[in-house]
Amino acid sequence: MTEVDMVPDRWTLDLRDLTPEQAVAAAEGLSSRLYGSHRGGSELFHPLTLVAHHDEATVLGIFIDAVSRDGAVLDLHLDGAFFHRLTWPSANQTHRPQTVYWLTVPAGEHAVSVQIADQAGVVVVSDYTIARTAEDLPSDRPREELHQQPLPPGEPNTTIAGYRGIWFALDQVSEWGDKYSGGLGTYTMKHSPLAVHAAEVGKTFFVYGGTTAADERHLLIMASAYDHHHHRVPQPTVVHNKIGVNDPHDNASIALDGEGYVWVFISGRATARPGYKYRSAEPYSITEFEQVTVEEMTYPQPRWLDGQGFVNLFTKYSGGRELYWETSADGVTWSPGHKLAGFGGHYQVSEVHGKRIVTAFDYHRGGNVDTRTNLYVATTDDLGQTWTTMDGRVLDLPLTGRDNPALVIDYEASDRLVYVKDLNFDGDGNPAVLYVTSSHHQPGPGGDPRTWELTRWNGTAWQTSEITTSDHNYDSGSLYFDGEEWLVYGPTGSGPQPYQTGGEMVLWRSTGLGQSWTPVLQVTEDSEYNHSYARRPLAQADPFFALWADGDPTELTESRIYFGDSQGRYWSLPTTMTEAVTSPRRQSHQPDQRRTVVIGTQDSGVTNRIAWGQSSVNDVIEDDLDWRSRDAFLWHVDDVSTRLVQTGTLSRRERLDLLVAARRSRIGEQA
Repeated sequence: MTEVDMVPDRWTLDLRDLTPEQAVAAAEGLSSRLYGSHRGGSELFHPLTLVAHHDEATVLGIFIDAVSRDGAVLDLHLDGAFFHRLTWPSANQTHRPQTVYWLTVPAGEHAVSVQIADQAGVVVVSDYTIARTAEDLPSDRPREELHQQPLPPGEPNTTIAGYRGIWFALDQVSEWGDKYSGGLGTYTMKHSPLAVHAAEVGKTFFVYGGTTAADERHLLIMASAYDHHHHRVPQPTVVHNKIGVNDPHDNASIALDGEGYVWVFISGRATARPGYKYRSAEPYSITEFEQVTVEEMTYPQPRWLDGQGFVNLFTKYSGGRELYWETSADGVTWSPGHKLAGFGGHYQVSEVHGKRIVTAFDYHRGGNVDTRTNLYVATTDDLGQTWTTMDGRVLDLPLTGRDNPALVIDYEASDRLVYVKDLNFDGDGNPAVLYVTSSHHQPGPGGDPRTWELTRWNGTAWQTSEITTSDHNYDSGSLYFDGEEWLVYGPTGSGPQPYQTGGEMVLWRSTGLGQSWTPVLQVTEDSEYNHSYARRPLAQADPFFALWADGDPTELTESRIYFGDSQGRYWSLPTTMTEAVTSPRRQSHQPDQRRTVVIGTQDSGVTNRIAWGQSSVNDVIEDDLDWRSRDAFLWHVDDVSTRLVQTGTLSRRERLDLLVAARRSRIGEQA
């Protein structure tokens, strides 16, 4: 390349119809190195793909001369499918394999791709040799044949045997710890929505940031679906492997189109890491996904509007974090990105009500995210052709100055920081914005008070009320309207790791349409780790009312994924699964105290002991759920009791007694 900032998405060298001498000359400028994303940056982090057509089977030899002392993981794919993985550990000095690794390529046209599969790793490949047989490869070099291996964890369209959230630390540490850290599988609030309920099939589809193992920081974009009719979840599916990335800024959002196809919009990070759009191969399915686009897109917020198609609000780093929107009738062909706002940088939350789209955002003084302040709101009801304030004043786009008609509250005047969390509508279609204000960007008492606030449009004016306070700027929850009053679900309670990201989950309810607030349900209590980032599904339905993760913000731990209902009950998704589908694990901080296990009106006679966590056997039988069928409930009791036998909690005889009591009960018959 001879021009700065002109790196293409694909580099191609065509050797067809060239003499050997011409081919050597054409390839003279190629690098011999393959880079990981950390060392080489996104511009160099690409697979090298060799495509050839031979009438007979051939042998491809790859001579690896050196591997960086950081170690490397090198993946080979044959025709797009995983074939073999080579791994070198970190060492005190550069590895010198100086070995020809070879594989047999069948007759016909085939493609072999070679790619670094972790963040570090520089692999020096001296040459690629195509020969008729392995004996024709250079005889003065050690040779090792590569064979087809099983798929490694994390390959797209494979499943992971359990729900494991990504743990992350920003590493901006001050006296009271990191700016934000912990279990961030449902981070950020600018990725929205993370879950969508589909009443047509009785399922809530959701995405989260996963990882390959509890003690590994390797981001996988995961998708799954909770079956409301049967109270089951499958092993989650890997939509995309963010090779070399451990940062949940690259988490995904989800949407369903008018035909029921599941769309996953994966965030990138500026131009350094691309964003992606994926669509499920079948409607209402999370089994297989197909990549549709690769593009610059951060913090995607897609919504499907019936009869009109998609609208996606997102961010580009075109001059700081600037706000854009795009539209598409089918999800495949998209309009250009239109800039909404760009003055210093912004974070936004948005929602759709009918044909109306509303976004609320802050601005970053001097382009610094740590000085985010002010509250702005803009709306459109014609897919962005016209944007206005809530009182109808037309906005001149893009917004380029701090003082513009979209400004709702000037928090800069009182030197308060603003952290936007969620936006939703009341029964009349009036929007409200949930956010936290703070006096400092660093964690610790110096930033107090951190105030949860609601600013709502009443049809003619904006009104603001204070909900509560918590101990961290990134304590994040969601806003609901239950038909009568506003609700907030979030980690407002002090957690086991105080002054760190997250805490204990609490459900708050307003009176007077948001004028005053009361905590009505303590969802989690005496937890092991802080709970964080409670997310509201689109068109939510109990028991999948909120989705979140946990983790210790002060050190790397496993991170579990949870969902809870509007009545304070909550469940953890299993971190390990030996079966294709299973029931979520009911959690309780106030376990059922009955002496024996009673199913409906049937006393099983089995001692009611602790099953897992603080939940008793009575809790995990879950006969209080709205079971849609008798078979579904009996399957659940069989599934749960089998697991309790495996853990030694129940004897086989006690399991049989539970099954008999379940069959004698009338649970599920009403359906």
